[in-house]
Amino acid sequence: MHPEYKCDQFTVSADPYKLDIEAIYDFLTHCYWSEGILRETVERAIEHSLCFGLYDGKKQIGFARVISDHATYAYLCDVYVLESYRGKGLGTWLMSCVMKHPELQGLRRFTLLTRDAHDLYQKFGFAAAKNPSRYMEIHVADIYKKYKRRSDMVTAIVLLTVARDKINPVAEQLADIEGITEVHSVAGRYDLAVIIRVKDNDRLADLVTDHIRKVAGIEKSETLIAFRVYSKHDLERMFQSGWKIDYADILAVEVCPDKSGLLWKICFRTSGLHRLTLNIFLFTIAPAFQGPFSLR
Repeated sequence: MHPEYKCDQFTVSADPYKLDIEAIYDFLTHCYWSEGILRETVERAIEHSLCFGLYDGKKQIGFARVISDHATYAYLCDVYVLESYRGKGLGTWLMSCVMKHPELQGLRRFTLLTRDAHDLYQKFGFAAAKNPSRYMEIHVADIYKKYKRRSDMVTAIVLLTVARDKINPVAEQLADIEGITEVHSVAGRYDLAVIIRVKDNDRLADLVTDHIRKVAGIEKSETLIAFRVYSKHDLERMFQSGWKIDYADILAVEVCPDKSGLLWKICFRTSGLHRLTLNIFLFTIAPAFQGPFSLR
């Protein structure tokens, strides 16, 4: 269980499934210490940290993140409360919840960096380093500004049919082309799935027509333009309407091939001995195998 604390209509929770990734990203990418940070960087940072969300009802209004080995050392960062909620003592309360988390007890050293919130952190025992000359760092100040945001780029998926004896050399040749980030070997109607991320549609057209289609061995291609990326965090939040699926509770998965896609029948345990079957139809590449069959 993740610790959760309540005060009036406000809640502080360490449950990562409750975090509003978009709200956190929107704040951090505009604040002084992480201006321009990419969404995927925020997601990766959250995934590998102990995080605390501050909520007004279901709306996330604050955040804190701790990087720690949970035994000897911790680093506190990305602490904020939305401006419209400041002056209510919520920052102090958020910090008190962070400091009493059971996995952050007995640490030898707990550190942070701040430009102007010294008074807040001093309440919890933080002080200026006694021997600052002992600290060393590698600091790349404008690292987030050097990379173009993925949201500003064009993403496309190119599905390729390739001569059977050419799949491996074609995949290797495609992987070396600038703008192609991933090449996947797939089963079904197509042989390769190519992920492209470029700065604009002109570059995409040039990449597909003048580079990909001229690779020897490619027999047919289909290009799909991506409009929105759903990350792991987005997908997990889609299941937050009242219950969660724990992967350990999945009892069976049955895949039924269809000429226009796949029907996934997922049976899982909801509570006690109760079971629920979730049917999901995916309009994807039609597989070449016969079914249905059980994965578990």
